Amino acid sequence: MFVPVIQLLILGLEAKYRNKMADVQRFFQTFHEEHYKVYNLCSEREYNSECFARFDRFPFADHNPPPFRILVDCVEDVATYLALDKSLLCFLEDL
Repeated sequence: MFVPVIQLLILGLEAKYRNKMADVQRFFQTFHEEHYKVYNLCSEREYNSECFARFDRFPFADHNPPPFRILVDCVEDVATYLALDKSLLCFLEDL
């Protein structure tokens, strides 16, 4: 199982050192088409769920461990999604 961690974001000063949303979307569509799901784990930022075909959110405070219930729910969701097909990928954002 391969679950890369990425940092999306994208506006203002952060755009100088973080990936731009348009670039991330193009990457997923070019290399992974419909075979991915993005998980936003950051409580400080929300993204429009329309940015990605498959998207979910399990937020917790940055630079802190997640509450156990959120961790369990996220891991269960990732496992359920990946079990659908061996070609699927999950991307965890801002872990």
